Amino acid sequence: MAGIFALSKSRKQALLISIIPILFSVFGWISAFNPTPFTVLTDLVFSVGTFLLLIVLVLFKVFEPGPITPYRVIGSVVVYMLMANLWAIVYQFFYQHIEGSFQITLPPFESNSLDANFMYFSYVTITTTGFGEIVPLHPMARALVQVEALIGVLYPVILIGRLVSDANTTNQKEK
Repeated sequence: MAGIFALSKSRKQALLISIIPILFSVFGWISAFNPTPFTVLTDLVFSVGTFLLLIVLVLFKVFEPGPITPYRVIGSVVVYMLMANLWAIVYQFFYQHIEGSFQITLPPFESNSLDANFMYFSYVTITTTGFGEIVPLHPMARALVQVEALIGVLYPVILIGRLVSDANTTNQKEK
């Protein structure tokens, strides 16, 4: 919510956009206590919607006209991390609702959780490190992993190109 209010152009826009994360919270609680297929799927939709909303809002700030500042660079890193978190949610949904979609070699630590495992897997995938403890088996899971890996490679390239282009444009205007 704080991110939405900080990144929105007006209070009215922030209130309107806040509907998505509020519904995300409501359906998250409902699906925790009453996990019907509808509530679980709705929770996933609003979770993905909330992350996409934050990604778009931060990208608007990163790519707005003006000089390249450390805040814009930090914002671009935040977008990369939000994308990894988004994929982790989708992978965990697949694992929990499509039997055999992932094969996981679980480490013997007590603090191990599905959230942590899929967050780890998503960061390993988006950075294209690929250690192999978690393996996608279902064709849809494999396709999603491939898309995340492509985004993980292309996002920094496009981002750096755009920021360099913006910096050059700013330097030429100053001359």
